[in-house]
Amino acid sequence: MAESLASQADQNTQNLTEETRNWAAYGIGLSVDLMPLMRQCINKRFGQLYDYLKRKYQINTRNNSLSEDEAVRKYNFQCFEREISNHHQLAKCFIVNRHMVKFNKITDKSFDASAAFTILLNAPWSEHNFNCFGAEGYLTLVNELRNDRNHWGHARLHEFTTQKYHMAIQRMIDLLNSWPSYVLDSDSPSKLEAIKKLKKWKENSLQQGTFVKLEVL
Repeated sequence: MAESLASQADQNTQNLTEETRNWAAYGIGLSVDLMPLMRQCINKRFGQLYDYLKRKYQINTRNNSLSEDEAVRKYNFQCFEREISNHHQLAKCFIVNRHMVKFNKITDKSFDASAAFTILLNAPWSEHNFNCFGAEGYLTLVNELRNDRNHWGHARLHEFTTQKYHMAIQRMIDLLNSWPSYVLDSDSPSKLEAIKKLKKWKENSLQQGTFVKLEVL
């Protein structure tokens, strides 16, 4: 998908429909501007969650007690029945779809938006007094973001009319603004820069007859 996006976005856009240009712009905003921050934040919080669960449940041992806790039954709890050696393995326990767990590390590019949004939906962990990503009210937003990503991934161009495109980009911005400071500092330069770029994509999309430079991708 990334190679296809790069190839299409680098072409002159004068013959592309509005929906196709919006689809391509959304993909760049998601992959280039949002995902690096999502990987950073998920990696940080899961590192902290792993340390917390290691202290409380000894999840780094074969005899860990976490699988006996009823709170994990709504997750892929069979993952917790074995030794979990690092926070990257822990992240995989929150993903039921085996096709999404091909990444080795959360910071890898193979850790894509599908995996990221799934983890955001499945790992509030308020049951253990450890709230990974903030208030549970934001889960509705994350579910909409996952739907947007799926529309993009399956090239459902009718979902990228100008109005729907604007809403999809705004949801990315809303996600970054929804995270409390322990997830992502409100004055983080990387956050402010990402929001600036997303706002630019929202306003301009891909204009007729323009090129996207390879360094943008």
